[in-house]
Amino acid sequence: MSKKNIILGLFFIFLISITYIYQGPFKNYQKKVKKNYNFLSELDIKEIDKIDIIRNAEIDEEKKFISLTKEENGNWRVGDQGKFYVEEKVKDELLSEFENIINDKEIELISNNKEKKVDFNTDSKSGIGLKIYENNKESVSFVVGKLIYNYSGTYISQDDINETYIFDTRLKNVVSRAEWRDPTILNMEKENIEKMRFQYPEEEFFVEKEVIENGSSTEFTWKIASLNNLKVKKEKIESILDILTDLSAIKIPEQKFENTGLDKNLIIIQVIGDNIDSTITIGDADESGELFFIKRADNDNIYLISKGERDELNIRTKDLK
Repeated sequence: MSKKNIILGLFFIFLISITYIYQGPFKNYQKKVKKNYNFLSELDIKEIDKIDIIRNAEIDEEKKFISLTKEENGNWRVGDQGKFYVEEKVKDELLSEFENIINDKEIELISNNKEKKVDFNTDSKSGIGLKIYENNKESVSFVVGKLIYNYSGTYISQDDINETYIFDTRLKNVVSRAEWRDPTILNMEKENIEKMRFQYPEEEFFVEKEVIENGSSTEFTWKIASLNNLKVKKEKIESILDILTDLSAIKIPEQKFENTGLDKNLIIIQVIGDNIDSTITIGDADESGELFFIKRADNDNIYLISKGERDELNIRTKDLK
């Protein structure tokens, strides 16, 4: 065999090897890389300004669609009924999990079988659908499925693909919450309150804080100015202050004023102090008789508080003597 033929033979073997590598291992590698591409990595957390959360109506009729919209001040508004916002710690948790999925460089392909998506809750019927908007335009939609067996990751897919992936996130825990609206009605520092006004159909009075200097210590008492500065029961006022300084809704009802009794002015309480001026109105009980409608004067959000809290705030001057 001539030297020329040997060279041509070796070259031919080289070409066959290259073809095999390209069509075999390299092609498979390309396919694997393509399948494991993080389709959420292009999102910019700073540009996300709206999130739609879609549930299967058969699973959760009341909460089948929730829209969260970012406002200029950085707060996230919930829906368009009333003026409710996502609680700060919940917002931080949600955005933190979005950062996790955006930065996840090693997503794991768990299945490429469309029929198996129901097993991971990554089909549109059993999963939670998310639509993400950037600069008021829809950027991507995907389905959040179950948490994986050790709760360290979440199965995620898209409607139009067969594949299901594992992302390093606990997003499932965040987006499956039953209530997105912040239940906080009043939240303030007790020591900053200086005066309270109580208004009822048959009586209105002010309770004012009095500072008593006792040597090196300072004590506080409360008095009713309209009753010759009558000192009131400290334990009763403390109980009222405990409620008013950390008052949250037991439940947030449908935002309709009909049959709430909020227009009757049955109980009106104003809290005044250092950078504080908040007024609440308490109306009738709901159908259960155990929860009472309440709203703040500075917005139209309607909440429900417990009967025990309502009863504690339904006081008269005779109760404070």
